[in-house]
Amino acid sequence: MFNYDPGVADRSGEFIAQCAQNASQITAQTMDRFGRDMGSMMASFANQYAENKATDAKGKAYGDFMKRHGDQLGFDPEWIKGFLSESPRQQAMIGDSIIGMQNTGRSLMSQQIVDMQMNRGGSPGSGGGGGGSQPFMRVP
Repeated sequence: MFNYDPGVADRSGEFIAQCAQNASQITAQTMDRFGRDMGSMMASFANQYAENKATDAKGKAYGDFMKRHGDQLGFDPEWIKGFLSESPRQQAMIGDSIIGMQNTGRSLMSQQIVDMQMNRGGSPGSGGGGGGSQPFMRVP
């Protein structure tokens, strides 16, 4: 019925050991990846938290500035009241848009100054930078 055959090798223990080794290797890799992902996620949360705090601080600074100097700058008092009633985050966005408009104006003025200097720069036949015949501002 059952025959003992010492020529047949039973390798079941070897296979079980290999499976256990593979499982522990996969677990270690998963834990390593999880640790790196958690570290990255925590850094992202910390970065977002810091950005939110910075935006709130910027909004408070814009609100304080507008409260102190808005009238002097020519802003309508009713508009200032409305601005001051907004959240710091909203004040930051409004303040950034106002500053952005000013920076755009400065950029355009700077470009006009560069254009004026280039046009006055002594090209042949222009009289060489003496300033007599060239217009002060170039009109497009």
